[in-house]
Amino acid sequence: MIRWIRETGMLWVPVFFFIGLLLPVIPAAADAEPEYSVDPFSCQVHYEQSQARIDRIRADFEELSESIDREIGRVRRLIIDADDPAVREKLLTGLSDLEARRTEALARALSAVGDVRVEDTQRHVSETIACPPPAYMAPDRLLAGNSFSDLFGPEVDLAGYLKIRLAGDISIDNRYENLFEAEPKVFFSIKYPVNDKLLMFVSAYGKYDYYTGGDTRHDHEIALFEAYLDVFFEKLDIRVGNQIISWGKTDVINPTDIINPLDLTNMLTGDVAEKKVPTFAIKLDYYHGNTTAELVVVPFFQEYKYDLVGSDWAIFHYGLFSEYVGGVFPWADRVDEESQKLINRSSISFSSPIQPTDSPENIQGGIRLSSKYRGWDFSLSYLNVFDRLPTVTISQGLRNAIETNTVADYFSGLSPEELAGTVSLDYRRYHMIGFDFATTVKSWGIRGEGGVFLDRYTYTDELETARDSYLFYVVGVDRLFKGDFYVNAQFIQKIIFNYDRSYIEDEFQSGVSLYTYKEFELFGRKVVPEVRALYEINGNSFFIMPKVTYKWSDTLELSLGLNIFEGDRDTIFGYFTDNDQVFFEIKYIF
Repeated sequence: MIRWIRETGMLWVPVFFFIGLLLPVIPAAADAEPEYSVDPFSCQVHYEQSQARIDRIRADFEELSESIDREIGRVRRLIIDADDPAVREKLLTGLSDLEARRTEALARALSAVGDVRVEDTQRHVSETIACPPPAYMAPDRLLAGNSFSDLFGPEVDLAGYLKIRLAGDISIDNRYENLFEAEPKVFFSIKYPVNDKLLMFVSAYGKYDYYTGGDTRHDHEIALFEAYLDVFFEKLDIRVGNQIISWGKTDVINPTDIINPLDLTNMLTGDVAEKKVPTFAIKLDYYHGNTTAELVVVPFFQEYKYDLVGSDWAIFHYGLFSEYVGGVFPWADRVDEESQKLINRSSISFSSPIQPTDSPENIQGGIRLSSKYRGWDFSLSYLNVFDRLPTVTISQGLRNAIETNTVADYFSGLSPEELAGTVSLDYRRYHMIGFDFATTVKSWGIRGEGGVFLDRYTYTDELETARDSYLFYVVGVDRLFKGDFYVNAQFIQKIIFNYDRSYIEDEFQSGVSLYTYKEFELFGRKVVPEVRALYEINGNSFFIMPKVTYKWSDTLELSLGLNIFEGDRDTIFGYFTDNDQVFFEIKYIF
């Protein structure tokens, strides 16, 4: 079946998940919707573009209003069923809040319609008296002053933050590791709506990394982050440029959210929201009722940001062959240290994987169809992309030499060209058919996401590459309890289809994740303790990050936390067990 899908291109999603739970309800609101003898969105304008803008404002308002109405219906039923007066009072308060939301939404929509009518009339008058309409950057703006708002107008949105992160190892585990790291970082963004059809967005950052311990390193980076142009039509949005594209519904672990590369230089530590790296893409969103069709084209390959060797978070740690593959390939530790060093010196390609060229045949892309139906949000997707981490290939001769413990003799008989080819890294293409869904059952959010991955590579216990397909999915629930206490729990599983006992991976690989926080006030300031945890069931390894954030104000936050990795060396999290840290962050938002 998998071969037929791959060869014919008939790509259909083979798996759906249906989950239902019954538990209490999220507060919402309700009262009767105001009635109008005249439709407030029906007004005469002179230009088709103006009418299209008004129609879009109306569609957005009606979608939001329908969502509020559904909440109103649920709350009304709860009020009828509630016996506890305190519960009824809370529901009635929530009812008033939602009615206020609906009124505010209507006011914003009518105000936007009014702005369109004013612009429409001004343009009509200008053309009537043979005067051209004002340019988006009028001459009087250029002469009025020197500030950003003087030049571009008050609609320009400037934002950003300054963050300093300090981290230190809890214990000294070996002579190579970094014991202390510091990273000051500044990030800013500019969003400028040129007019109702065009928007520009640019963001950039600069950071300085300092590591000390086994050796002292200084790294700095100043780079453009997102930089794109949005063009809006009546039912079509186009975005071109460096951008972050988010797919999926689950928390942090998103099987279908693989368009953007990730920054893995510090693995799981740091801010999860900053792990995605923008990629140049062309994205088209077409809207039809409750359904959106999204087309993404990525013309250039971009790999993950990672260290192969030389740091605490490097994929192959500090460079011995057993650390390249030990804990993953059991026989690696049988190679003596001198032979390991020979292998390292020969494997120049570890530092220079073979990347896909910027040619038409290497274009990546995909499509996603998303819709809503009776309280369910769902989507189906397809991607054809390259793996962002390279596939490692070790020559048959080197594998034989390792088995017979004759590595030194094997290398002595090779030419420089043959030596460089003993270990190679390259990036392979694969397909993904994905799905996701989200709904609410009373006070609980129910969500799921998964993908069938075709033509993905794995390894055998003899370090040979093997191509196979698998299902990777996540299902979870979340709820905000009374008193601002939030819980999100997920089950994660990968299932290899045509499993072979020689694979280094298990046929079924499972895990769970937990994220929880509680917000309260202390001395008049907000305090948010939180815990994020991941547990790998097969290997009995885990990662846990407890953190407390003290919000001095809306713009200043201070955080203190731990990164804890536990497990055997041959497990996902146990591989980084020497990297337990305590960290402190200060963040100023502007």
